[in-house]
Amino acid sequence: MPRNVRRFVGLWWASFLIALVGMPPTYIESWTRVVVMRQLVVIAATALTFLGLFFPFFWLAIYRRRNWARWVLLLAFIASLPLGFLDNLKGVSFPLANIGVALVSSLMELVAFYFLFTEDAQPWFRGGNSN
Repeated sequence: MPRNVRRFVGLWWASFLIALVGMPPTYIESWTRVVVMRQLVVIAATALTFLGLFFPFFWLAIYRRRNWARWVLLLAFIASLPLGFLDNLKGVSFPLANIGVALVSSLMELVAFYFLFTEDAQPWFRGGNSN
């Protein structure tokens, strides 16, 4: 696997983990067990949905060298950018920490996609013998 593809893999997973772990709760009514459990359920459901939707394309792009799958991942990333920064449905703005986490995660993913489309990754996806 080429160096830039390995960089993409590391940055893509790091971006996912930062977004998952670093996102503080948007609403904190109280620190009761019920609220904490609801937040954990939402976080787990979000993570499973993300993995269920995007891991097949990730696997096809990285381990099966499918060029179209990396384009699907890039287009999904571009389409999802506004969602990370939109206000929620109740009209209350996200806390500054949420915006910061979304920004860091998005920038890491942007750099990851830069690596996936440059240098030694290009011939590897075309079927070349780049290591």
